Amino acid sequence: MSVQGGPAVAQQPPVSVPQDPAQLPRKQVQVLRAPGPDGARTGIGINFARTQPYGYYQITSLLPEGMAARGGELTPGQYLWGVEGQEIKDRNIGEVAELIKGTPGSHVSLVIS
Repeated sequence: MSVQGGPAVAQQPPVSVPQDPAQLPRKQVQVLRAPGPDGARTGIGINFARTQPYGYYQITSLLPEGMAARGGELTPGQYLWGVEGQEIKDRNIGEVAELIKGTPGSHVSLVIS
């Protein structure tokens, strides 16, 4: 019951404005690409998508048996900022996927937050 004699009203927590992910600290990680036959190009076992409202790439899931899940450096929810020294914000998703793929068993350098 409130002081005025009416029903008590639960206080709502302050509304927090989401932080622009571009302001998050970034780090560079090396992730091993999956094994595969000679001449093949393999990835690291992640799914990612553009997020709203900012349009940045975010990891949405790790394939359970993928190299990213095994390596432990990446987790769903992290943002991708660069691949092999190249910024990716203005690239389409297919281009980013191709940058991540490479020689089986080699490492790919990612910038994440």
